[in-house]
Amino acid sequence: MSANQLPSAFVWTKIEAEAGQRIDRIINRKELERQAGGAFWWGIGESKKDKIRLLLARDPRPIVVFSKMRSNAHSRDSRPNGVLLWQAYETADGEMPLPLHAVVISRAHDSKGNLKLRHYALVCENPMGIPCSSGGTLNAGSLRNFGDSGRPVGSSQITVVVERRTCNGPDMSYPITARATLVAPYAVQLSAPRQLSAQELRLLDEVSFDGTTSDDWAAVAKRLRRR
Repeated sequence: MSANQLPSAFVWTKIEAEAGQRIDRIINRKELERQAGGAFWWGIGESKKDKIRLLLARDPRPIVVFSKMRSNAHSRDSRPNGVLLWQAYETADGEMPLPLHAVVISRAHDSKGNLKLRHYALVCENPMGIPCSSGGTLNAGSLRNFGDSGRPVGSSQITVVVERRTCNGPDMSYPITARATLVAPYAVQLSAPRQLSAQELRLLDEVSFDGTTSDDWAAVAKRLRRR
């Protein structure tokens, strides 16, 4: 699917190093997660539940496009002072544990230095595999916030539900690093965080290398989640 073949509305998220992990290792880790359990859970910093609910009314299988940022990650993401593992998510019936194969982490503190109390995730699938879904570019100048009367996408918006429009604005191209489809429960608020130890962080980074198998990943994921 080229950029021109994308639907008129979709979820777009810009990605870079996060929670002390390089983006290449995050992508490999999410591919292993996908192989181990089908869906992969991609952490994001703010809730998109309401906008995604509107998008689902138009498209029952919304596309998610991942693009590498045009600048390096902030030091609080590339070298955080602590990393949290999020072990559950909120539903109308209460708190539910994440699937055992799913591992979502974040830096431990917000931009003001306070301990993070909230984090969110998109629930995605890609039967082809994440590495096979890259290619092409996306012009941010042609994107508008979904349902906001055509308001342009701001440079500070990291994850956003967008519509593609014809425009004559400047070319602001981003690479399409990966694509996926949202699946139930689509977009969730995470809960039950705990801080990972230095040993656990090393283990997580080691299993994120190329060449690791999905069985290796599943063993590490269960070890982290069952602590």
